[in-house]
Amino acid sequence: MVNVELQKVSKSYGKVNVLKNLDLRIEDGEFFVLLGSSGSGKSTTLNILAGLDKLDSGKILFDNTLVNELSPIERGVALVFQNYALYPHMTVYKNMAFPLKMLNYRKERIGPIIKEVAEKLDITALLDRYPKELSGGQAQRVALGRALVRDPKIFLLDEPLSNLDANIRSKIRNDLKIMQEELGKTFVYVTHDQMEAMSLGDHVGILHNGKLEQFGKPIDIYKHPNNAFVATFLGDPEINLFSYSWNGKSFDGDGPFNFNININISKITMGIRPENISLEKKGANTMAGKIIPKVSELLGSHTLIVAKTLAGKDIKIITDMTDIPIGKEINVYANIEDCIMFDEQGETINI
Repeated sequence: MVNVELQKVSKSYGKVNVLKNLDLRIEDGEFFVLLGSSGSGKSTTLNILAGLDKLDSGKILFDNTLVNELSPIERGVALVFQNYALYPHMTVYKNMAFPLKMLNYRKERIGPIIKEVAEKLDITALLDRYPKELSGGQAQRVALGRALVRDPKIFLLDEPLSNLDANIRSKIRNDLKIMQEELGKTFVYVTHDQMEAMSLGDHVGILHNGKLEQFGKPIDIYKHPNNAFVATFLGDPEINLFSYSWNGKSFDGDGPFNFNININISKITMGIRPENISLEKKGANTMAGKIIPKVSELLGSHTLIVAKTLAGKDIKIITDMTDIPIGKEINVYANIEDCIMFDEQGETINI
């Protein structure tokens, strides 16, 4: 096991700054997820950690040892690609044996290693199959097994679930998390999928335009985002954002609620998540407002309401009620404590 630290890491391709003074620390044996949209710099970060790409400036430390100039093999990392990169003409056994042969392991040593790893990953029955005979989940396990036989210090995973069918992603996420805990290895996982980040990560880093916007435990980032970008990036449906101005007595705007808070700013954005808006009044200090439902979607245990505020702004609400009057004004309620306020630059304001 090993901890990983990036200090002021920068990388450009021509005039495009992909990473900008990235500081990051990943603890020994944790499952860390780097979350970002396409072009955010997450795959570049992974390639730099792997030694497949060189940084322009900064330091990469494994257990406080500088590894900037070390090769991928010298770093002791294993990279699991998005498409698994299994050799189609080789059986599972031969795919797993290949990296050991490249390291000049003797044949009698290779067999026991593959057997042990196959048992850990529950793929012993697949050793004689070819990649075309595997399901997506099985191929992912084989790809992990091929990496694991080298006993790497760090696993680097580049969106390994993106090619899987949606109906098996949840199961594979669970398998990955259990596997990482059993192995006790440091996992660095990059994805654009917030569900993967929230469910897998011990800690999550949100990358945007080469800059780390926020780092922390998933639930802490969800409840206490640093800015409006982070707030909208996590959450499905995403957070509702409304513009408000001070009218001399209270803040009013295109949201359903008027409110008064002690803050020395005349214009703010209020964010409130769909699950924090209720159709029933709860408590004496609850804010009340009105909306006009346009559509309701039953999503199993709850209903999604797509509506408009009286000012014409879109709003989404999650409720456990099913009898929703479409096209008619209805009351909605929320607590100010459940709202997140942002200044004109989109930074979070403490209230």
